[in-house]
Amino acid sequence: NANASSWAGRTLKVLRYNSKPEILQNLIRTVYEKGTKSIEISGTKVVHLPFFEFLDGKCTTDYAARVEPSAKGGRKMGKAIFDKVLAEY
Repeated sequence: NANASSWAGRTLKVLRYNSKPEILQNLIRTVYEKGTKSIEISGTKVVHLPFFEFLDGKCTTDYAARVEPSAKGGRKMGKAIFDKVLAEY
């Protein structure tokens, strides 16, 4: 909800998230694809998990203060991490 109170409200407004959320969402996806997915650590298996696939901003109850995972959002993240670890090992 663009009118919800948040410590990040000013930043979200400057980034035009209230009027054009796809701009920031595309930036997040691009950073993940071109940055995060390219991370390699010698001797370590790096497992990538794009949180934006299930915390996509469409379900406002997944968030507290518009930008932080709520308890519900945290449960989604925890389940995704658990499922990914099980699938990888």
